[in-house]
Amino acid sequence: MKKTLRMTMLLMAFSVTGAYAQDYPAAPPPPNEPAPTPGSHGDAVENAQRHLDEFKQELNLTQDQQAPWDRYAKDTLSAVREIRDQTTAAGKQTDVQPAPVRFDQHIALMRQRLKDFEKMDQALKDFYNTLTPAQKAIADQHFSHLRH
Repeated sequence: MKKTLRMTMLLMAFSVTGAYAQDYPAAPPPPNEPAPTPGSHGDAVENAQRHLDEFKQELNLTQDQQAPWDRYAKDTLSAVREIRDQTTAAGKQTDVQPAPVRFDQHIALMRQRLKDFEKMDQALKDFYNTLTPAQKAIADQHFSHLRH
């Protein structure tokens, strides 16, 4: 009896979901805009370098801050490059594997990505400690749009 009730509830859920899906079709793509493609935001390392260049210019660093900046920029670019390369390699994987194996691979990729973000975080903290209060305000504003 319980199995029948569960099956009935499941079928009802699917039928209701299907009904709503028909009532609310996906919005058409905007006219004259190409469909998004993987990597359509350009190369991650090039983008990171551009952002670093802009950030450095905004900060107007002193000579004493140049070495900490170089370490920060190097660590950041290294982490971004690693994330890009791992993501690209994972996207090119074409062999069909069982779903649990794929999920485990995705989790491993995310763990490595977290380590790379932690590397960038530590590099930023080390560099941030060398900034003046005015430069810290610029850095705070610069990173206020961070969404990832």
